[in-house]
Amino acid sequence: MNELMSSTAENKSTLFLKKYISPPYHLFFSEINEYGGAIRSSNGYWICLRYFHTFGRSINCHTTLISPESYHMHFTIFWEKENWYIRDSSKQGTWLNKKRLIKEKPYPIKKTDVITLSLNAEEQFVMTNDLPPCDILISLAPHISPIYLKKPVTPLSEHCFFLYDKNGWSVNTSENNQEKTHEIHDGEIIELLSNHYYLQYAQEKYAQERHVTSRSIDELTFCFYVSEDEEDTQLKITDNEQSITLKGERLQNQLYLLLYLARKSIADNLQGYAQSHCGWCDLNSLSKALGIKPNNTRIRIHRLRHRLCDAVNFSGIDACQILQIKDASVRIVSSKITIIKGGKIE
Repeated sequence: MNELMSSTAENKSTLFLKKYISPPYHLFFSEINEYGGAIRSSNGYWICLRYFHTFGRSINCHTTLISPESYHMHFTIFWEKENWYIRDSSKQGTWLNKKRLIKEKPYPIKKTDVITLSLNAEEQFVMTNDLPPCDILISLAPHISPIYLKKPVTPLSEHCFFLYDKNGWSVNTSENNQEKTHEIHDGEIIELLSNHYYLQYAQEKYAQERHVTSRSIDELTFCFYVSEDEEDTQLKITDNEQSITLKGERLQNQLYLLLYLARKSIADNLQGYAQSHCGWCDLNSLSKALGIKPNNTRIRIHRLRHRLCDAVNFSGIDACQILQIKDASVRIVSSKITIIKGGKIE
């Protein structure tokens, strides 16, 4: 964790720790008071809703879903015009009270409504509170109810209170005749009154800060590093901020399949094909080139696609779109491909 922003050996009433997009653990409360918007999972944990709250497999979402049915950016719940709304952004779909939502269309959501990621999903999300969003201190220790901050002052004890002004919230403590004031910002975790709390702001100005903006696969570059005998293949995928490398003995069959598709895409591009027609390879030809049966090729393609979705966790990128499947053909969707074999560009 980060170094303390303020404390002495004698006075450790308030410690400022790491900042997170959302609480780093699932929240298990004994109860939720009638403030703000809240959802309870059938697995027992709670979600205190932000003004604009994202759900999905991406670590950039406010609530990270681990279900195999979940999507990179699955759905959003947001507060608008005195009501809560839900909007599906996934390919797999989102269900509200057993009715599938139309993608990207907002639907009002109220107390007792049930959200699932499929019609027969094991995990359900129940809207337990549908009141306006509010600023909140969320305990990271189990079974301790959240503290709802009331403007302008919220006293927590005889020696500690929260004060709100134009700069936001500050925590004020007094101990051993010493008074201290520290600003606390959205997403920060503090140690307070022998417990760790996470501050979650509700203001609309924070709504879009963590919105996972949809981006195109065209923003990614693919660089294959292939040994001279083609027994070892590595793939480096990069955007303008970060990169990941796929490698390893267990991935060689999948990476070689992707390498074959990359070569097909480059060849078609050199032939002057339109981008929408570049790279397509029918499964029979691909199977013959790989020396395996078409059914095994299909299995390998879907495993590769799943691997890409798990590995390429770039904000706003739907990695499932890297491989495009249509009818009995497949291709890699990118015009930014480089192949380096034996240290030389092909």
